[in-house]
Amino acid sequence: MIDFKNLKKEKIEKFNNGEGYITRYMYNDELVKICKITIKKGSSIGLHQHISNLEVAYVLSGVATSIVDGVKEKVEKGNVIYCPNKACHIIENNSDKNLVLFCVIAETKTN
Repeated sequence: MIDFKNLKKEKIEKFNNGEGYITRYMYNDELVKICKITIKKGSSIGLHQHISNLEVAYVLSGVATSIVDGVKEKVEKGNVIYCPNKACHIIENNSDKNLVLFCVIAETKTN
């Protein structure tokens, strides 16, 4: 079991050259990263590419804009953001409330 309360809370400014800051609790091994991420109001995770991994982000609370490979969508509680291997994405929280995500970043095999 992974209990986020037992993991170190990180505050990361301008994550992937985004705006503002996020906070993150992260479990990490050689195959997967499992995170609870809060994107503070008015903040973003900057544009970045997933190389040799994919990301699935479930929205626990809040509203934001997700752009995956140029496709822009509004996301909210209950939605899932999927960023496949080799795709680029950004998440922008332009709302007046924090956005909370449960994320799994899994390594992929490329043959």
